[in-house]
Amino acid sequence: MDKKWNLQDIKPTDGTALRNKRSTHKVRNQEPSSSSDTIKVKSTKKKRRVSKGTVTLLSFSVFVIGVFVLVGLLSSQAEVFVTPRSDEVTLSTSYNYLAEKKPDEGGLGYELMSLRGENEATVSATGEEEVSIPASGTLVITNTNNVEQVLIEKTRFESPDGKIYRIADGVRVPGGTSEEPGRLEVTVTAEEAGAEYNVEAGTAFTVPGLKSDPKLYAAIRATNPAEIANGFVGKRLKVADDDLQKVKSDVSEALKEKLLVRASEETPSGFQFFPDSASFVEEVEVKSNGDTEALINVKVTLQIPLFKSEALAKFLATNSIPGYEGLPVRLDSIDDVTFSYTNPDIASNLGNINEFEFNLSGKALLVWEFDEVAFATDLLGVPSSALGQVIKAYPGIKSAKAELRPFWKSSFPPSLSKINITERL
Repeated sequence: MDKKWNLQDIKPTDGTALRNKRSTHKVRNQEPSSSSDTIKVKSTKKKRRVSKGTVTLLSFSVFVIGVFVLVGLLSSQAEVFVTPRSDEVTLSTSYNYLAEKKPDEGGLGYELMSLRGENEATVSATGEEEVSIPASGTLVITNTNNVEQVLIEKTRFESPDGKIYRIADGVRVPGGTSEEPGRLEVTVTAEEAGAEYNVEAGTAFTVPGLKSDPKLYAAIRATNPAEIANGFVGKRLKVADDDLQKVKSDVSEALKEKLLVRASEETPSGFQFFPDSASFVEEVEVKSNGDTEALINVKVTLQIPLFKSEALAKFLATNSIPGYEGLPVRLDSIDDVTFSYTNPDIASNLGNINEFEFNLSGKALLVWEFDEVAFATDLLGVPSSALGQVIKAYPGIKSAKAELRPFWKSSFPPSLSKINITERL
């Protein structure tokens, strides 16, 4: 029998089955879509991971480059080794040089330094002797008249209490003004012996021989920078000549060495002197030191000409180097140069003269100078290959070599503090 199906059995009237079916279909249709979305998400995450790695790599590269640049900037240095022009000249005593207190243009000027030292020692006496010693010392004569003043030998100087002191030789006192008087140092000796002629430092003296000319009398004055001393009349202990000479020699030699050291220490910056040019004046006084011993007092005065270093070097270059163009030079060393006065008697009279002739012998190294700051400034930021071009503007430089740090730098630093100039002779 054929089985008949009720339509309701096949298709429910409430539509529930159909909805379920459609619902099931929709779910099935969504599964692929859901799978596709998942794949897309995974793909997107993978791309993001690659992008972050690239950014990280780029950032690290930029950081490394930045570190190198910073290190380069902070550690950038330039060492420039400069060889200046130089010329070793041979000096001969056959040539006489002239030094003047007030030189003309192109001449060599000098200033006189005076230092004084004192020491004493005891020695056994051999008896007594009657002595008569005039006081002596140094006067500084000043001249406010603008004309040089000649003072003849034995010219008198008068102290405020009327005591007379004389110079031994004639002198010429340079002219000057009230603001800048001419000055000359001389040695004077009391006209008579005795302790009453001893005068304390800073005493004012006049020249009685000039009283007939009131203006000149007022213009020429003198003072003693140290006491005028050693005046004595009476008995004192006698010392054997050999003993006296030995003590005097030992004490004075020690004083001379100390005075030369002091001269080196007290020479103003920019000046120099030749040790051989030193002149020493000695004074010896014998005093009692009890009944059997004598006290030997020795005073030594050093006088030495000082030359401006730059002027001396230029003067020697002018007189020793053919074709010297007048550029700034310096004497690198005068240790091997010997100085001597043309007239040996001048050494003991330096305080009374305004000029002297001298000789030099030996070898002296003259070195051309250059402006280090200007040279370093011209190097700021320029390529290292341009160094040869830069030094052409500096005739005092013979050659130069540069070392740049870090090694990859090819230009000089832009800061003066980063450029070091070292001179190599």
